[in-house]
Amino acid sequence: MLPQRLQHHVFFKASLDFGYHLRRYLVQLHVHTLANVGRLGCMSRRHISTGSTFEQTIGYSRAVIDGDYVFVSGTTGYNYTDMTISSNVVEQVEQCMQNIGAVLEEAGSQWDQVVRVRYILPERADFEPCWPVLRKYLGEAAPAATMLVAGLYEPEMKIEVEVTARIVTTS
Repeated sequence: MLPQRLQHHVFFKASLDFGYHLRRYLVQLHVHTLANVGRLGCMSRRHISTGSTFEQTIGYSRAVIDGDYVFVSGTTGYNYTDMTISSNVVEQVEQCMQNIGAVLEEAGSQWDQVVRVRYILPERADFEPCWPVLRKYLGEAAPAATMLVAGLYEPEMKIEVEVTARIVTTS
């Protein structure tokens, strides 16, 4: 579908000047595309790492900035400074959110810019106790959300959180 502001320019006469109108449309489309190159994601991709041994061993980034968005990988409740994890799900989700918050800040985003969140928990019953912590961080953004019940890599992991957020731009 053409951008709305170009739609009124697109018309073709059922006469001999069809080629003229086609060329005119293509030139306008090219100019429109060139004017929006920065907005169309031609910014270079940037990777963010927390130094987690999982990132190094498996070969992924904690987050990837691409265009106007930051995509934060599934993050568990490990404290990456000493690679410890609490046995309490509420403490784990708080640590998850602190880990993600640091990545969002490094990426130039913040919690109120989160547009998508996914929660993965091995035990369905562990989700409800996490709600107050999740609301503290995500209540203002109210992002689209999905909760899945699935096994996690290590048995001590009780929750994993993944977010997508817009980059905050200052104009």
